[in-house]
Amino acid sequence: MTKHQQLLNSEIERCVSIAFARWGYDAPIAVRWDLRGLVAGTANRTHYLIRLNEHIAKAEGEAYRQTIAHEIAHLVTYWRFRQRLKQPRPHGREWAEVMKAFGCEARRCHQYQSATRVKQRTTYAYHCTGCTAVVNVGPRQHASIVRKQKRYKHAKCGGTIIPKETA
Repeated sequence: MTKHQQLLNSEIERCVSIAFARWGYDAPIAVRWDLRGLVAGTANRTHYLIRLNEHIAKAEGEAYRQTIAHEIAHLVTYWRFRQRLKQPRPHGREWAEVMKAFGCEARRCHQYQSATRVKQRTTYAYHCTGCTAVVNVGPRQHASIVRKQKRYKHAKCGGTIIPKETA
């Protein structure tokens, strides 16, 4: 566990202690720091698991505490209302009440600047043998073709796609 993750674990402990004091919440929460991309966090109510994005957490610092509270609020809401409501609305009134108890704004989506920087996707130009169209493929498909592990068909005409240089 990184030093940064340890600091944010204090927010997890804070939220869980509020939930315990207020509603007797006693379900253990598992935490994984394995999300990538633009998703800041997710909650799995079946396994009482929250998954967090370390890249966004590092870039956003203290502001990321909102995401931690947000995801824990999902688990607490499900735990509190699992008998009364078969499936509480993910960002409904009950969830907003938990967020308020945590002292956080009940926002559905994050507005982190670091999550808006999308990595440029590398593409490779190929040629279709059936219709002569140029077809762009991603790095994985390109690697499979170069290693001669796979042959891809053009979705529109069914022709084989080959590197543009050999066309």
